[in-house]
Amino acid sequence: GAGASPNRRMDRDNNPPAWRDGVLGFRCAAPADGTEIFNTDFHEAVSNIPAEDEEQKGKIVDVVEKGYLLHGKVIRFAKVIVGS
Repeated sequence: GAGASPNRRMDRDNNPPAWRDGVLGFRCAAPADGTEIFNTDFHEAVSNIPAEDEEQKGKIVDVVEKGYLLHGKVIRFAKVIVGS
C-alpha cells in the first residue's frame, strides 16, 4: 500500500523473517586449512591448484563463494578451489 514500510519483512522486534533461521551455511574448510574433502553433493569446483603435499589432494583449499542448505537440501552449491 501507499504507507507500507520498506521494513515490512521484519517482525516487530526488528528480526529477519523466520525462514532465514532454516538457512544453514555449509561447513566448508577455512582457506588454507585443507581438511574437508571435496564432495560434489555440496561443492562446485571452480578451479584446482597443485597440492602442496599429498594430503591436500582432493580437499578444499579455498572457498570462493559460500553454499547454503535449506531444510537439508542444497539451494546454492559452495564454489571452491580444490587441491590436485
